[in-house]
Amino acid sequence: MTPQDRFTLNLCRARSIALFESIPNDEPFIPESFAADFESIRLEVGTLLKMNLSSLAVENLPQYGDEYDDVELKSRVRQLIAVLNAVFSEDAPDKQSVISSARDDDLRGRCQDLLDKAEGRFDRAINQATLVLEDKVRRYSDLPGEVGISLFSKAISSDPTHSIIKLSGNKEIQTGYSEICRGLTRVFRNPTHHHALDVYTRLEAEAVCIFIDHLLDVIKKSIAR
Repeated sequence: MTPQDRFTLNLCRARSIALFESIPNDEPFIPESFAADFESIRLEVGTLLKMNLSSLAVENLPQYGDEYDDVELKSRVRQLIAVLNAVFSEDAPDKQSVISSARDDDLRGRCQDLLDKAEGRFDRAINQATLVLEDKVRRYSDLPGEVGISLFSKAISSDPTHSIIKLSGNKEIQTGYSEICRGLTRVFRNPTHHHALDVYTRLEAEAVCIFIDHLLDVIKKSIAR
């Protein structure tokens, strides 16, 4: 495979993930434009990999006028993403992920087997990493009834003079940490807690887990001060 083909396939993977995430979750039928986008990606991937992907073709989907069944379309997008993830799985340096060197024992214990032993469904590791972060922030801040955005907004306030957990005396840095925690919740915590998302590679999930390990270390040190 040429470097250009590999780049194009990686672009197709990114497009597939973006398409999957943009499909409405509360609509039983999906507009034709989504199916057309998927079909263009499927054809390009099939050509580049010299692989028959006709089983994923849009023409085989249940159709209602100009709309398509959302469950069936999502299933086909997931399958295409799985194919592309398999192509790039060799990018992983080895089966022993760097999460084995994570400093937080709870994060390492909950995520390592999901990264080292699994062949897919790496969203589970992100789910557990964000769970550990949320659980520890909740306990450190003594806010037992809070979850998600509400928890981080109260526990790690942008204003260090009013924040329960003070990560920096510099308001800009404190604000950065506050926004990062809320962003992680919106981008990774909420989707992986509410949906089965087989859209992440091992390396992508590992990167999220290691970054959360860094955040946990910063929080732990701030509590100890």
